[in-house]
Order: sequence, then structure tokens, then C-alpha cells
Amino acid sequence: AMKSLRSIDRVKILDEGKDTGYPIDLYSFDINPNEIEIDIPEEHELGDIVVTSEMEEFVDLEMVKKFPIQSMFTSDEDIYTLQMHRANNDFYIEFEAALEAYIEGDWNYAINQIEKCLEIDPEDGPSHQLKDFMTEDHKMEVPEDWLGYRLFQPPNLMRGPFGDSEEGSLPSEESSSEEEPNKY
Repeated sequence: AMKSLRSIDRVKILDEGKDTGYPIDLYSFDINPNEIEIDIPEEHELGDIVVTSEMEEFVDLEMVKKFPIQSMFTSDEDIYTLQMHRANNDFYIEFEAALEAYIEGDWNYAINQIEKCLEIDPEDGPSHQLKDFMTEDHKMEVPEDWLGYRLFQPPNLMRGPFGDSEEGSLPSEESSSEEEPNKY
């Protein structure tokens, strides 16, 4: 499953401005829906298992059916079809190098690698996100206290039964205009 996902950033999540622990990696499940030509067989049902030629020798379909979450990235026909049309391998090699340099604080090299990624896939969101963070947010100056991740305060869009505001209400303009606790 991890080969189907791309590590795209490292963040430390804040909860109402408070540190929640250690940094975590963020992942992307990359697909290119514009290039997919789906020819759905009449007998296909959502979630059908597909066994690739590499898997034929050792896949026990009964075992796969017992653990669909762990195996869905390689055995679910729909997911397999979506990922068949991913960008070329050079893109992923360049992005991995960019992310590693970004985390280590070598932002000049990271930007160079991201530019290569954007030549291959000009619409790649994670590449644009990292580039903007380094160039626009920080003007290519690595913060002195950079630890290889940025702080992230997830938006709290729905409260009600899950929070402390009125049921089903969105945060008010006043609460959303508070200064962001994000340092990076």
C-alpha cells in the first residue's frame, strides 16, 4: 500500500494552538483522472479483487477478502485502474529528493528538484504547495529553529455535537479572524 502513496510533507498538528505530539508525514494518493479510460465490464462490482501478474503466484484471494483495508491498494480493481496512469517514475524520484532536502533544510536544492517535478507535471499540487511555502511564505530563508516540519492547525469547520459551539454552526467570522498559531 505504501508504494501507492506519496509522502508530500511533514507537519506537527496543533489542536487549538496546543502541541499534539510528534511530527507526522502527510501522504497523497496520486491519480490522473483525465487520462483514465475506464472500460467497466458488465460483471464488475465496486470493490472487485484484481490479481496482477506479479501477485498471481502468491495471492490467496480468501485471505485478501478477510483483510480488504490492508490489501485494497494492490487488489482493488478500481484503485489499481486509477493508479495505472500515474506520472512517470522520474517525477517520483525528483519529488522524493525535493522532500528530503526540504525536511533537511536545504531549500535551494529542494526548489531545484521541485522545478524538475513541475516540468514533468505542471499541475502537481504538493509541488506547488512546498514551493509556495519556501519561496512566498519564507522568501527562501530557512527558519533558524527549523526542525524539518511545519506547524499545522487544522480548520475546525463543524462543531456542534463535536465541539463547543452551537449545533451545526460554522465558526463565526470573529473566531476565524484570530491570529493563526502557525509559526511556519
